[in-house]
Amino acid sequence: MQYKHYKAEDFAADESFIAYYLNRDAEAVRFWQEWINDNPDRKPETDAAIQLLNLVSVKLPESEFSVERKRMQTYIGQGSKAKTIPIYGYRKYWVAAASLLLTIGVAAAYLLTNKRVNQNVLTTSNWVEQVSPNGKKTRVRLADGTLIILNGGSVLHYPHSFAKDKREIRLTGEAFFSVAHDTLRPFTVHTGNLQTRVLGTEFNVSAYVPDELVTVALTKGKVRVSNGTSNATLAPGQKAIYKTKTDGIETVNFNPATETGWKDGKLVFENASFSTIASAIEHAYGYQIVDKTTREKWNYTGTFTQEDVLTVVENICFSKHLNYTVDGQTITITSQNEK
Repeated sequence: MQYKHYKAEDFAADESFIAYYLNRDAEAVRFWQEWINDNPDRKPETDAAIQLLNLVSVKLPESEFSVERKRMQTYIGQGSKAKTIPIYGYRKYWVAAASLLLTIGVAAAYLLTNKRVNQNVLTTSNWVEQVSPNGKKTRVRLADGTLIILNGGSVLHYPHSFAKDKREIRLTGEAFFSVAHDTLRPFTVHTGNLQTRVLGTEFNVSAYVPDELVTVALTKGKVRVSNGTSNATLAPGQKAIYKTKTDGIETVNFNPATETGWKDGKLVFENASFSTIASAIEHAYGYQIVDKTTREKWNYTGTFTQEDVLTVVENICFSKHLNYTVDGQTITITSQNEK
């Protein structure tokens, strides 16, 4: 098969491999997971291809990229090579990504939904640091096939390639994991003093600093959560709550929409406190919420799907009889009787 002779840049420019990387095609995901497992000698090249694709992760504005997209489609249709495309007419963000895109090829640039080099990725000799700023969700495909979706305000550290007997990553913030099954290499997520260990499953971890709670919510499979002195094994539908002050772990049932809705553009509040609402809005939209109401405590229940930030705030304020003002990236909430 032709893939036997592929280099990293060939994999990164292959339509099927990109579909696997983006998790857009179940058949492509199944094929590449099996192919990589059956061809361990090619793993260094597929790992390198994934690292290349991880660097290309910020979507360009459609209005600014339409001309270049048509141009790329023309070149793809003609079978032209990336190196023949002049870059002097591209916008400055395209020029900044030129060296990487020329390596990967025009097809990869187009199929990756018109993306450029991500300035939120810091690569060292052994580890990669992926930052997902507030107001942005970031998808990362690891070398083993594991898919991670980072919420805003999160930082992920992962190795270029995993060891033969284990897979370990570090997380600050919140992320949803779809872990590739590997019985020989357990997958461990480190969040401060808490470790979540799995073989292959789907779960959500929330570990923002300086929050005093770390939560692990399991949607599929089985995970073991440990703080070194005590542990809890979760079944689907269960959530572990780790209290950093007391170093204790509690297990409760949870509503999947409340815990994982953020990855699908949903905000689900169930009798949520102001601090919970403010944190969710900051991570989802990048706005800081300031409470200047005269109330000591107030809570809110409601669901928002793919709504803009002002629609969310306006609905909350309307239901709670509050006012709000916007100043840049700061939204201040006040009582209606305040001037």
